[in-house]
Amino acid sequence: MKISLTLFILAFSSFFCCAQSPVQVVFFNRANALVKTRDSAYYIRTVYEMDKATSLYDFKEMYFNGKPRRVGKTYSLGNPTFEGVCTLYFLTGEKAEELNYVHGKLTGDIYQYFRNGLLNKHLQVRERPANIGYTYFAPYLVLTVNDSLGKPEVVDGNGHYVDNYFFPQTDVTCEGYLKNGLREGQWKGVKKNKGEPISFTEVYKNGNFISGVSVDLNNKSYSYTNGEQEIIPKYKFGEQAFNNFLTSNIVYPKNARKKNITGRVYVIFTVEKDGTLDNIKAAKSGNPDPELVAEAIRVMQKSPNWEPGRFFGQAVAFDYTVPINFKLGNTR
Repeated sequence: MKISLTLFILAFSSFFCCAQSPVQVVFFNRANALVKTRDSAYYIRTVYEMDKATSLYDFKEMYFNGKPRRVGKTYSLGNPTFEGVCTLYFLTGEKAEELNYVHGKLTGDIYQYFRNGLLNKHLQVRERPANIGYTYFAPYLVLTVNDSLGKPEVVDGNGHYVDNYFFPQTDVTCEGYLKNGLREGQWKGVKKNKGEPISFTEVYKNGNFISGVSVDLNNKSYSYTNGEQEIIPKYKFGEQAFNNFLTSNIVYPKNARKKNITGRVYVIFTVEKDGTLDNIKAAKSGNPDPELVAEAIRVMQKSPNWEPGRFFGQAVAFDYTVPINFKLGNTR
């Protein structure tokens, strides 16, 4: 009995001697922004001491309710540079996704799960060709898709697929047939923008985009090429011209100048379908100084029309944010 107890104590002590010590504990809100206290955190990231053999840190993120959020290994403190398997969890604690990384780059297989533990999707990362420029490129081979009861919908990359993973927007749904994991033939979808649905049809061959046509509420058709599924608004005369416009029109408020008040105002507005700016206001983040806010809004109200944003070839109303810096010595 004494020998067994001694062995148990030694094993227990050995475990704690080998246990890693935290080297960083940071708190984040729902928007993934750093916060100062645990009480205001949506999740907590703990990074443990480096394994000298691999130069990797173990890290674990926990939701506010004590359930795991993400677990993996990283080369760096701060923004993680992932290496190997990274596992994500639902808020309720069930495994949601397994990702694979090499030196911070997503690669290989991706497995997504339902809350009941059954496999939802098996995807495989595709290498983006170096010469295709900015375009919508399907970054994944879709190999397996099952419903929540385990019934297969896509097998060995073949089958009908409802795709809400391809586009960066969460309000786009597109569906069609997959062949060898890639889009093939006609795909139809809907993009919802400010309550107005945009219906579109695209044609693919071996996963390559061939053509696209969208239809508005008046049944008018718009053709578009790959890369034109989303075009954000822009100042008509270019970025440098917009900076010149701000510099030549901002008048530094007298009281703010006298009090040496500086900062950044985030101006939020809608670029309408005709390029006019509407609903101009300031975000609460940045510098809330009322004089700087009022001046930023005044100047944006003088702005010439912009080139409107487009979804699937159609001009659309698009919410946009511009940061305006107030720095003494750079304005009148």
